[in-house]
Amino acid sequence: MKRAVSSKDITTFAKLDMVYNQVRFIEAKQNSSESKCLGSGGCCVIGLRIPLAECSNIAFRLTQEFYLKMEGQGEDFANEWMQGVIDSLKEAMHDEDWQADGETKRHCAFYKGGCTIYGYRPMVCRTFGTITNVDDYCPRIRNSYGQVDHYSGDGVSKIIKQFQDLLQEYGEDKDPTYNSVVYMPLGVLSFLLTSDELAALSDETDQRFWEGVRGWYNYRLTFTKMHGYDYKELESFATKNDDKLGFKED
Repeated sequence: MKRAVSSKDITTFAKLDMVYNQVRFIEAKQNSSESKCLGSGGCCVIGLRIPLAECSNIAFRLTQEFYLKMEGQGEDFANEWMQGVIDSLKEAMHDEDWQADGETKRHCAFYKGGCTIYGYRPMVCRTFGTITNVDDYCPRIRNSYGQVDHYSGDGVSKIIKQFQDLLQEYGEDKDPTYNSVVYMPLGVLSFLLTSDELAALSDETDQRFWEGVRGWYNYRLTFTKMHGYDYKELESFATKNDDKLGFKED
């Protein structure tokens, strides 16, 4: 049995896309300036941990694409495409170089010469260089202070707080594992595979990939530190259940 997606979740995904729209507007403005993204793909050499809500959204959008491909190109084509997606995510579960902070030598499982989920990529990807600074490997043009010109202010803070509120909304009325940050390939697979398939995957993969971070507010995202709720406000959103996270339950 796969993790279920409810009608309430779909409403949350729609709200999430409206938050993404606000970041898209900022990205468009920045990409018309000297600080624009140069598309090197260097930031995609990473093994992201992201909130489970965004993993669920990605899986939902992939499923939509599956049915569109089935309609337009046939069932066999759609099945082959989806199996390719699942195989790439499973392969990422065997990344020997992956560290809990995202460090790896591989590109993201969704990077195939470019981002294959660009329209619904997670917030951490959208905000890199847009409302946060970039790492040294990024080839963007720097200003006289050696930084990339990025956006800030009340408008940006409002966007990030809306995003954090949606994460909290998604976790309501669910078991504690939903209010967590997880390794993105595993998080997406948890909505695409059955419990038996996930159990088999657990048996053949390192358990470090299965270790979630309790409470999405604890995820060390630069945009949260710069523009989001302060720690005391985030702490009030914390789940009080300290049971071990897992993904084998129905």
